[in-house]
Amino acid sequence: MQNEDANSISYEIVEVKLDPVTVSRVKEKAKVLHTDISTFVKWCIHTGLFLEDVNAFVRSKKEE
Repeated sequence: MQNEDANSISYEIVEVKLDPVTVSRVKEKAKVLHTDISTFVKWCIHTGLFLEDVNAFVRSKKEE
């Protein structure tokens, strides 16, 4: 297994269609957490948490 540094990580853009209510909730939650929408969505995907639950995760990371 190769070691990868931050500069060698590749990224892929994924387009997901969401209903307007979900988009609104995601935007508001990202704003409350003082982050951008893409970062918030990545946190949700990485943690398997959504909206209210990710709040605790973000706070714990900010404390570290």
